[in-house]
Amino acid sequence: FVAGGLYFDKRERGGKGRCLANDMPELVGQCGRALRAGDRLSPTPHLPDVGKLRSAALPIELVFWRTRRERGSPSGAIMDSVMWRNPLFDLVEPLEVLCADTLHTFFLGVVKHYVGFIIWLAIGLNLAQAVGPKAVQLDMGLRFLLQDMKRWYEQHNIPHDVRIKERTEAMVGTETSPDFTGKAAETGVLGHWALDFVCRYQAHMREGEKLAEAGRAMLRWYQLLKGCELEVPHAVCQQLLDCVVAHIGRSVADGGALPPKHHLWAHMTLRIPDLGNPRFYSTFLDEGLNKLLASVAVHSHPSRWDERIHGRIHLQAVCDPDSHFAATNPP
Repeated sequence: FVAGGLYFDKRERGGKGRCLANDMPELVGQCGRALRAGDRLSPTPHLPDVGKLRSAALPIELVFWRTRRERGSPSGAIMDSVMWRNPLFDLVEPLEVLCADTLHTFFLGVVKHYVGFIIWLAIGLNLAQAVGPKAVQLDMGLRFLLQDMKRWYEQHNIPHDVRIKERTEAMVGTETSPDFTGKAAETGVLGHWALDFVCRYQAHMREGEKLAEAGRAMLRWYQLLKGCELEVPHAVCQQLLDCVVAHIGRSVADGGALPPKHHLWAHMTLRIPDLGNPRFYSTFLDEGLNKLLASVAVHSHPSRWDERIHGRIHLQAVCDPDSHFAATNPP
């Protein structure tokens, strides 16, 4: 009865497996909810291969996973951990195993916001003295900033692989929602450029001194981490927390609305005495491997994901001693 109502959903934002084609209100799960179209049959110890449901011995317990909250729409919100708790966390406390990392929290969060804010502040100053509609002033402002970045790169001998080589309007968000889109390494370098830019044009900026203090506190935070091993002394932990408070306080004083990454940054700093230096569990070395792991997972059977992925990781490290999988030193 159930096997006849299943089909393989291979859509890009579909269930990625054997899913129900139609609602089955007569079948109610242990959670008290009836099965719906799109619910995916998941492997279990009783049914490790979902493709062998028709030949499975009865009675059998089946497990279905509902990937989207909104019925019948692939754009519906993904089920969150409040409604459907990850089974891994039945065994361990999330706060003991989940860590905020420097790549996404600091470089692609705090530094990214600071760089984007300074870019739009500079565009508003119209340092290029452009005349015309806003679109013209925006284009000329970005050209001026790109040339300023290039000069700064040359003066400080910045490696070419972490330089911004071109600029587009999409990279910097909007005036009401400043942003910057770039790689973490590029963004980290631009954090230093942004502070230098503020110091040079501080007299033209409202609250320029506070912006400079915010930038110094932000960069000092990471410099303190770079000088520590995995175990960070308590005196340094206090200095790190002082940097967070100083940066957030100066940024808020300037009237800027801070994104949630700043909140996460504060929690990451507070947990350093327990979890150690965040540089040692950052994801810089692993970030470029997401595509590789995703490719392995897509071509693996759901019941053998862990086996295939770990096998490929082992093979990669054996065949390539310089592979990120074999690296141990933090960036």
